[in-house]
Amino acid sequence: MTVRAVGDHVRDLLNHQSIGNFQEMQAYSELPPLAQSAVHPQVFIWPGSGVEKRESMPRGMGLKQATHQFGIYVLIAMKPTDVLSFRDLIEGIMRILRTSPLPVRGITDVVTGETSDIMSIGEGMRYTYEAPKTLKTQRLMEYVGSIEAEIVEYFRA
Repeated sequence: MTVRAVGDHVRDLLNHQSIGNFQEMQAYSELPPLAQSAVHPQVFIWPGSGVEKRESMPRGMGLKQATHQFGIYVLIAMKPTDVLSFRDLIEGIMRILRTSPLPVRGITDVVTGETSDIMSIGEGMRYTYEAPKTLKTQRLMEYVGSIEAEIVEYFRA
């Protein structure tokens, strides 16, 4: 199982994408030193939970399936009048996930060297919009939202 490689693949799908009025999303699969509101969307990809099950035998050479629930957290500072644009941003990220080319063969974990195949991304997703918060300047609002995306991966084990 290559949770790191799956997270890195999702990061690469989203990093530097532009959606509507939003230019140059910054996506991270490792937490940056300090997350703070910015005028460009910041997207954090973090594994939440998962289930692994055997698909074929023998052990060590058979196929296993891992179904991951990845959290994708979105943070941006905008004018209070831009709430509809933020909704477009969340929907745009979901569109990127649901339309990404599949399957993705041979993704490699940079730490372990293990490889796997991603068979589905975003076939099941759940989203949340949090209430905007006023920043210290009171000219901008902090908008936060999240997407929980199901990702199915196959690997040899």
